[in-house]
Amino acid sequence: MIKIFIQCRLNSSRLPGKALVTFFGTKIIERIILITKKTSFKKKIYLLTGPKNKNFKLLKIAKKHNIDIYFGNEQNVFKRYCDAINFFKIKPSSLIMRVTADNYLIQPKILNLLCRYIKNYDYVYVSPLSHFSGELFKLETFLKKIKKKKTSSNTKEHVTYNFRKIKNIKTKKLNWNLLGINHRSKITLDSPKDFELLKKIESKKLCKKIDCIKDVKKVSHSYG
Repeated sequence: MIKIFIQCRLNSSRLPGKALVTFFGTKIIERIILITKKTSFKKKIYLLTGPKNKNFKLLKIAKKHNIDIYFGNEQNVFKRYCDAINFFKIKPSSLIMRVTADNYLIQPKILNLLCRYIKNYDYVYVSPLSHFSGELFKLETFLKKIKKKKTSSNTKEHVTYNFRKIKNIKTKKLNWNLLGINHRSKITLDSPKDFELLKKIESKKLCKKIDCIKDVKKVSHSYG
């Protein structure tokens, strides 16, 4: 069983409350949850966020979709992951799929593809790190390689930043044009400018469905 960690917080400095922005009538965070649920592999989904007093609105959403939620460190996302792993007593032998709530065009089909390779690798992702995918890694390897090192500011924010750079782990980098999508395109929701693009995509009736490879191909080559 794969443990899916959805990384989300409401107290963003550049676009506060961005996870609650609607896209075709669905809140972004709920769209991400539905994307992960649409995958074909066996999984358990967790929502990892900041302190409860700043993110309490996410509790109702987690309950609605019957997923676990963890309220943790606001800025140090790496610590939030480690604390959640301990809190939920997740075994070191587990596989962790990291998904961020900013990336509203993540495709379930791509998340499924990551699973094909993880048996023979420690870490699988689309390179460069794609806004249309997640990342999948073996927790035991991750903890052994990262927890021994001093946590950098990049790892505190991006969790796998330094893990990707370690040479002696077995890494599978899927190609930047996987499934015909331009994975170099930076379509995400992190700023007011990103919000304008989201609404532009919505106005053109693109990517309404969760599983929308054809539309994602189009927008990835046209925007970002």
